[in-house]
Amino acid sequence: MPRFTKFVLDRFGTPDLSELTECGAPEMENPKNYLSAFVLNSLIVATYPEQMRRLTLMFGRRVEDAARQYILGRGKLLSYLERLPQSNEHFLGALRATTYFEHCVGAASHAEALFGSLINITDAQDPSYTSHLSL
Repeated sequence: MPRFTKFVLDRFGTPDLSELTECGAPEMENPKNYLSAFVLNSLIVATYPEQMRRLTLMFGRRVEDAARQYILGRGKLLSYLERLPQSNEHFLGALRATTYFEHCVGAASHAEALFGSLINITDAQDPSYTSHLSL
C-alpha cells in the first residue's frame, strides 16, 4: 500500500501526525446518568429555584457531552492507529479524532463556566421539599 510522506501528514493532518504511534488517551467509561437523576429528584423530592435548575441542567448536558466526545475521539484515534501498520492513507481519521477531542475541550470549558455561574448565584435558596406535592 502506498504511504503518505511525513510532509503530507504533518502539513495536511495535524502537527507531528507522522510521529503518532500510540494512543495516550486513557480509557474512560460512559458516565452515569446524573442528568436523569437530577430531573427525577426535581420532580419527586425537591424543587430548585429556576436559575439554579436551568444552570444545573446546562452544566450536566455539557459534562455529558464532553465525556461522549472524548470517548468518540479516543475510538477514532484507536481505529486510525489500528490500521497504521498497513497504510497511512486514512489519515483523515486522525483529523476526525482531533475534532472530537476539540469538541470535548470546548464542552468541558463551557461546563466550567456554567459551574462558575452556578456557585456564584447570589440569591440561591435551599430547595423546597414540599412544592413537588402540587404536581
